Amino acid sequence: MRRQEAPQTYIVLLPSPAGTVVAWEEACGQREGQFIALSTGSVVYQNPADTNDWWAGASLQQFREAAGAWNRYRNEVGDLPEPEQLARVDQLRAELAAIGVLTDEPNALWPVLLEQAEQGML
Repeated sequence: MRRQEAPQTYIVLLPSPAGTVVAWEEACGQREGQFIALSTGSVVYQNPADTNDWWAGASLQQFREAAGAWNRYRNEVGDLPEPEQLARVDQLRAELAAIGVLTDEPNALWPVLLEQAEQGML
């Protein structure tokens, strides 16, 4: 799959939580999954097609920063020639690392999304 054809996947941050839901995943204009704030302060991603809870941040603030980096990446990468897209993925990696979400946490979401971005799938 060429990067330009990758599905448009964004994280829609809610201005205020709807219960425990703090954001939605939107792919190709459709809601796919949701981001939940746990009582521990962590945020997890849940998708109806998957039984796993995917760790998305140690705090709501950390999650929001990572989601912002992801959305900026998605807004910029589609219009770039492929070599520049790869450089933009490197920039995303650096941003997510600085935020602290590229961890060995079990079921960590961001390393998976980054790997898919590197392969041109997102």
